[in-house]
Amino acid sequence: MLSRFKKKYLSQSNYNADQALLIDAHLGDALIAKSFYYINANDYEKALPYLERALEYNPNSAQVLNALSNYYTNYMPNTEKYLEYALKGIQLDINSNDSVTTSFIYLHVSNALIQAGFISQARQYAEKSLAYNPQNIYSDYLRAYIIYAADDDINNLQESLINILAKDTTRLDVLQEVAKVCYYNENYELANKYYSKFLSLKESLDLDIYPSEYSKIAVLHDKLGMPDKADHYLKLFKDFADEDKSIYKHISLAAYYSYEGDQDRALQELKLFAREDDYFYWVLMFEDDPMMEKMKDHPEFDKVYKQLEDKFWRRHERIKETLAEKGLL
Repeated sequence: MLSRFKKKYLSQSNYNADQALLIDAHLGDALIAKSFYYINANDYEKALPYLERALEYNPNSAQVLNALSNYYTNYMPNTEKYLEYALKGIQLDINSNDSVTTSFIYLHVSNALIQAGFISQARQYAEKSLAYNPQNIYSDYLRAYIIYAADDDINNLQESLINILAKDTTRLDVLQEVAKVCYYNENYELANKYYSKFLSLKESLDLDIYPSEYSKIAVLHDKLGMPDKADHYLKLFKDFADEDKSIYKHISLAAYYSYEGDQDRALQELKLFAREDDYFYWVLMFEDDPMMEKMKDHPEFDKVYKQLEDKFWRRHERIKETLAEKGLL
């Protein structure tokens, strides 16, 4: 539910965008503002026509292309379109931007590439991003994940992320990444240390973000012999999963029911997730989630997970072919 302040802000933003479009119906900023209004109102489908019109009227606008690639990664996931618009963005006159902006543009491309399984290309653009701005922590930790995708060394990933966090210990996003990787590495004491800092900082800032992390926080408390806290965070995670409207709803529920020991329901949810088409590479990179360990004993688990892997790599090959035909890859 939107807060009263947010409703007021969105209403004013929507009014301003409408007024601007009355003056110039082709104005890219106003069309993007209209799309943001619908996105923040969680009405994602209504946002898309405004972004498409913005691109039609402003085909060489990096701002519009970035808005579209952001839309197709965060709101209506479509791996191919996300990558296509990100790659189109760097075909513009990228050198007309300052170094910080250029760094973020290359970061955007790197993230789009790794999400679609293009590991070596993603590393190339992450390095370009850091060359333009070595202080870009987003690119720093994205590169760490890309290296992990190549070498599968989770100890190295954990060490890299801890070093990145040391550059700015107030970064909530990096705190979450460090805690998560410690969890995947089954280093529960260390994961608890970082998740405790993460939760404290999140509460002090009054931010309701990263709700999917409650699953990992629940498991680590269980592993550390704190069942009451585990139950508390497990309930928060279940509430999040039930209300989740993204394509990841069913894999979240699969993890929940696996943890609860209901293997049949967990596999049912995993099968529902396997019908999706646009899941990101992270799903395959972190298959060894401790929350899923009970489900792995189900006789059908390996078959369903192999379907997920095969579907991802078939899509990867199709995207590679399509983007090559368009001269983007």
